[in-house]
Amino acid sequence: MKNYKVYNHRVNFEIAFDITERKISEENLKDSILHLDIAQKIANIGSYNINFEDGSLDWSNHLYRIFGYEPGEVVPTFDLFKSHVHPDYKNMFVKKAKIDLIGHQPYVNEYLIIRKDGDVRTVYSTERVEKDEKGTPKRILGTLQDITEHNRAVEDLRKSEEHLRLLVDGAKEYAIFMLDPEGRVVTWNKGAERIKGYKKEEIIGRHFSIFYEQKDIDSGKPAEDLKMAAADGSFEEEGWRIRKDGTNFCASVFITALENKDGSLQGFSKITRDITERKKNEQERKKLENQLLQSQKMEAIGTLTGGIAHDFNNLLTTIIGYSELALDDLIKDTPLYDTIKEIMKAGRRAGLLTRQLLAFSRKQVIQPEILNINDILTVTEKMLRRTIGEDIDMVSVFAPELWNVEMDPGQMEQVLMNLAINARDAMPKGGKLTIETANVELDEAYFRDHSVESNPGPHVMLAVTDSGTGMDEQTRSRIFEPFFTTKEMERGTGLGLSTVYGIVKQNKGHISVYSEPGEGTTFKVYLPAVMQDIEGAKEEDKAFVDQLGGTETVLLVEDDDMLCRMAQKILETHGYTVLSAHNSDEALKIANYHHDSIHLLLTDLVIPGMNGKELAGRIESILPGIKVLYMSGYTDNAIAHHGVLDRDINFIQKPFSPNDLVQKVREVLDRDIEDWKAQNSEPSAHLKY
Repeated sequence: MKNYKVYNHRVNFEIAFDITERKISEENLKDSILHLDIAQKIANIGSYNINFEDGSLDWSNHLYRIFGYEPGEVVPTFDLFKSHVHPDYKNMFVKKAKIDLIGHQPYVNEYLIIRKDGDVRTVYSTERVEKDEKGTPKRILGTLQDITEHNRAVEDLRKSEEHLRLLVDGAKEYAIFMLDPEGRVVTWNKGAERIKGYKKEEIIGRHFSIFYEQKDIDSGKPAEDLKMAAADGSFEEEGWRIRKDGTNFCASVFITALENKDGSLQGFSKITRDITERKKNEQERKKLENQLLQSQKMEAIGTLTGGIAHDFNNLLTTIIGYSELALDDLIKDTPLYDTIKEIMKAGRRAGLLTRQLLAFSRKQVIQPEILNINDILTVTEKMLRRTIGEDIDMVSVFAPELWNVEMDPGQMEQVLMNLAINARDAMPKGGKLTIETANVELDEAYFRDHSVESNPGPHVMLAVTDSGTGMDEQTRSRIFEPFFTTKEMERGTGLGLSTVYGIVKQNKGHISVYSEPGEGTTFKVYLPAVMQDIEGAKEEDKAFVDQLGGTETVLLVEDDDMLCRMAQKILETHGYTVLSAHNSDEALKIANYHHDSIHLLLTDLVIPGMNGKELAGRIESILPGIKVLYMSGYTDNAIAHHGVLDRDINFIQKPFSPNDLVQKVREVLDRDIEDWKAQNSEPSAHLKY
């Protein structure tokens, strides 16, 4: 038997398949599924597929999340899907499913679902039924998008827009609207309707230039305003605008340029506010402030000029007095006589200057009486015509039955003369001057509008109007200041109108001026009317002076040494016995210890120790029946109120001449002399102080 070797051979076969495309496809599918899942997450959309052949239901991963599950956590079924539909929407959901089966177009719907955690969400679904060739439904392809946040954002936006609309419409003090890039109105709020007068349907689409004044439209201002807003981002101004009814108002305007994301101009927002009342109030406040400053300035100047005039009048009284005394001792034909006469003339001219200063500062002592301005005008008319010249046509318009005023006649003449001269100087080439009087009633509104102290009631008006050069506002604001003048040198002192101002104020009146350059000027003086008869108001109480000399004793009180010596010399020259004192203490000592009678107290009002009125009261208690004559360079409130002399007061204004002094002394001594003699028939017991 032969031995055979058996070999077990393994045969290896290798079969290779190229699956590159499949791998690529699988990777692409994975990528697609991944990308789809990412896209669904971003869009918050889940997809599903209902297969009618086996009843299966497939969900995308994000649909799990929409229902509150993790992907693969549950097996998706139609019943599970339906269980998450909110009860209020289940019937609608079933009805929708039936419609899907017979429908041919995608079906969309919005309803609520309840997530696994109980949270209620709003979803938006789209479904499409796929059918075979016979029209039998094969499956439903659908998407479900969670639009809860979107709806909330939309609702928030709606509420925000509604709030903004209410806010804009509720801003009734502001006109808030929008313009397109060309300037046409595209929105309009209630405030705009109230301020500008146009209803929304009337103005939408119209160009905003309709709100501008015609002169601004002609100058191209509306387009320029938009151009500036576009260039700078915004534009702001205050100016005048026009309402629908044609009335104008002062507006605060703010324009803002609106841009798209790409930087292109979308239009403009415009906010307008009516500030007419505010502007009026600002102008009124400014006017009041200016008037207050003017009043304070005038008061300060008045105080200064009053003080200057007081000291100056003492010097002038001495100069005039000694000049006149010197002239009495000189021969008229000598050169020295003429020299001293010129000194005296200069002193008197200076005295007139101080009287004007006192008139302005309301410190001039006056003795008012009941008078009619028409009567004063009639008397002074011829003098006024000579003063103003033949090249000026003067017209007088006197009101019949003009009311009376209470005023110093000399002051009334000063007012007329100064206003007429001022008018003449404003018409260097001639013109027309009109002087007019009238009865007027001034109410509270007039004084409020003119910002002066209220004094309503009947007034007499004196108006002086010229056709001259007129004045600008800057000049008008200063015309009543002392020494302010627009005239050339040697044509005026600058005191004429300030004198008028002081006289009018001293008599509780009011003066106003109306003037424009080239349009002439009108001054109106208003003085309180008095319903008292002229004849009944006059008191004929001045005694006739037969002679200026006398033998009585005069107690002279004057703190200015030169003036005291001069007054003493004048009185002694005319026969009087003079006892002089420089202050109140010296005067009281003399009154107490002088053994003979003292007939007259001649005292300055401003003296060391006490004022003249107080001193007179003390001396009258020592020497009952003594006559008193006051003298002063200006008034204080001792014997006068705002310059108006108290009744039964004897007064001589400085500067005075020797003749003025002795005449006034004689007049006071001779008044009621029999009564004085009766009171002094028995010697008076002198009292110690």
